[in-house]
Amino acid sequence: MEVSLSELQRLLLQMLEQNPRHRPPLEIVYQKLITLLERIDAGIHKQLKLLLEWYDALAKYYIETRSYIDDQLKLLEIRSQKIVEDVLDALRCQRENVKNPLNPSEAVLLCRLDNAIGKALLMKKRSSTIKDELFELAREAMDTVDLWRDKIEVEHVWPRLEFRGEEVIKLESATKYEAHTELVKMSLELLINTLREEEIINFLDRYDEYLKSTYHFMRALELRLRSIRKIKDWLLELGKAISLTPDETILRYFKALWIRDWVHLWMYYSEQDQLSDFLNEDEKIEVNDVCTLLKEGINEVCYAIKLNKNWSEPSKLLEELKQLYERVCY
Repeated sequence: MEVSLSELQRLLLQMLEQNPRHRPPLEIVYQKLITLLERIDAGIHKQLKLLLEWYDALAKYYIETRSYIDDQLKLLEIRSQKIVEDVLDALRCQRENVKNPLNPSEAVLLCRLDNAIGKALLMKKRSSTIKDELFELAREAMDTVDLWRDKIEVEHVWPRLEFRGEEVIKLESATKYEAHTELVKMSLELLINTLREEEIINFLDRYDEYLKSTYHFMRALELRLRSIRKIKDWLLELGKAISLTPDETILRYFKALWIRDWVHLWMYYSEQDQLSDFLNEDEKIEVNDVCTLLKEGINEVCYAIKLNKNWSEPSKLLEELKQLYERVCY
């Protein structure tokens, strides 16, 4: 169906009215344009509506997750003390709204804001009070995690994006323990810049073994990310996490998974006769040590299966580890 030129002209003239009060609201302009498009081409009209609906869903997801905080932190890249103060004022104002969280989402937001305020403080000229402020922010964030952890689910930390009733962004394999570790990381990275390791351990004494475990898991993740070859370092931290929460299935699974990945790298460099490129002289591990590691991995994944019989991934990993053991150790 054709659209008369006069209809478009009238709409355009209304939009160009000299007096803004006489111009039609955006919603009315949109509705008129979309109605005109439907009369011209119903197929394109449907596609455009779907596209706009998708952009609305993305915008809502971005606004509800972290856009405000991220936008404020981006301003810090300008490195102006005036901007740092303005950002701190804005973040502190936002923090006042959720200082006493009423639900898990507000609790997570408070942790994010404490983290962001700490990052902004570190951009200020150092003063004797900054260390105390960072300590208080970390304490508030950790206390919030401790208070709300039973109610904080994975989707509160890593929100899912839904579109027309279907999940588009989701983290099916993530656990509550991993979500809590992410919040502990937000809390403690404020202190890592200012305190020694032993001071952080002393800070954690006020919390139970579960939260202490998440700290050691966080450290293991960081050490492995920094250098996967330094297996003794990240296994030590992971072992501390497991000793504090022995029935946390995900820790057993990760230990076995990381051992598998490390052995694959060890085998590759060994077959290329390039182990010296993978391990330094003081890091060298003999075949017998690799077999011991694989046995550890097998034992850990067996324990994970015992803890959660309905989880299929550990069973697949067990078969891989057994095959690796046969290749390396027989």
